[in-house]
Amino acid sequence: MKPCCDDQNLSVTLSEINPNNTAAETKTWLASLCLSEPFEHFKLLKDKPYGFLRFLSRENACKFFKKYGNSKLDESRNTRLLGSIDWNRQPISYDIPSHQKAPNP
Repeated sequence: MKPCCDDQNLSVTLSEINPNNTAAETKTWLASLCLSEPFEHFKLLKDKPYGFLRFLSRENACKFFKKYGNSKLDESRNTRLLGSIDWNRQPISYDIPSHQKAPNP
């Protein structure tokens, strides 16, 4: 299992996927969109109309969601990007984490 699969905070949900499409077909379609924010890989859930885009960092997931979230990626399909939930079934926040500097002593 890839490290990005262990942390739900590194994913965005891809919903309303055509159930007749395979994971490979969906991946090919995603690649054809030339998305400006890269993702690590796509995970399609068997017999479900949704899957997950996985990212290597929380910051990348947040940037991707801020740019494409809650919208269609392609007007010719109903597939949408939605926020994911964590292992406790709580919505994930896609606020880009700030890197605070330590106060000067």
